Amino acid sequence: MYSLVFDSGECWQGGEPEHSKWNEIPDKPIKKIEYKICNREVIFENYESYNHVVERIHTFDGREKIIKIYIMAKKGLNVYMFIFDLFTQEIITEIKEFGKEYNGGATSGWRDGIKGSEPKFYS
Repeated sequence: MYSLVFDSGECWQGGEPEHSKWNEIPDKPIKKIEYKICNREVIFENYESYNHVVERIHTFDGREKIIKIYIMAKKGLNVYMFIFDLFTQEIITEIKEFGKEYNGGATSGWRDGIKGSEPKFYS
């Protein structure tokens, strides 16, 4: 689903939406994050922090189904978001104020990026 490049140049491979391995990421500053999903590639590079949210619903038979994936990168007080809606295959891009990035509230799980470089976004 995604891969990381740390500021040191080392690479790390994340998992799939069902088990993203986000909490297993080594505690090192991230330079670049690349997501590949729904035949799209998204790259955030040189941001201060990175995060993602996997939104799920519960089905009538008690199972969980992933409906959206939020990829986020923070620079200053802004969070740049790339949202995949897996039901409609729609892609949404938004900029939200930090602390209000998910349904008007803050998210946990932010990972340190790097400071002082010009951010880049590719899609």
